[in-house]
Amino acid sequence: MENTLKQILIQTKETNVILTKLFDVFLACSTLVHTRNTDVPPELPAQKAYPEEELLTVKEAETVLKVSRWKIDELRNTGKLTTIKLEGGAVRLIPAELQALRYSYAVPKGKV
Repeated sequence: MENTLKQILIQTKETNVILTKLFDVFLACSTLVHTRNTDVPPELPAQKAYPEEELLTVKEAETVLKVSRWKIDELRNTGKLTTIKLEGGAVRLIPAELQALRYSYAVPKGKV
């Protein structure tokens, strides 16, 4: 009986040591989370600058894809086309994206 009690005490001490170490790790992690500066916005990925002359209007995009303005707007809203807004609110589209869509969207539908 005495040996069993000693074993239980030893196991309890070992368990307490493990729990103490786990608690220390937990405190260290929670301190890192709380000290992180959330006021600074994450860095945005570098965006490629396109000369305005190379960009296409929505009307030109309609011609390239042979679709309606509504379809162009749908493609913009779903993120399949990148919208570039110029000063004054004018919208321009990237020609390379339109060409890629032309082959993945318009050709299978027989629009090219």
